[in-house]
Amino acid sequence: MNHTPNTGDVLLGIATADRQELRLIQDALKARWATLTKEEASAFTVGQRVFFVSKRGERVEGTIEKINRKTIGVKVNDWTSYRVSPSFLEVC
Repeated sequence: MNHTPNTGDVLLGIATADRQELRLIQDALKARWATLTKEEASAFTVGQRVFFVSKRGERVEGTIEKINRKTIGVKVNDWTSYRVSPSFLEVC
């Protein structure tokens, strides 16, 4: 039987892990974050209209001008561009 540990089990395992185990966990987390970011970025294309919510809570709309490894370049107007994590973007 395949048993998937719940979050509590995982947190307990981290709390009792030694340095070597913590390094392995850290490497696994970094790899998973990278995979998720690539999957999220693959949903977008250059030229697509998108928006995100700024730190001030304002909706910012723009056009994708470049897709990088970790961020997506969003051009808002002639003089303003942002590098945004794909997890924050939504299609207009």
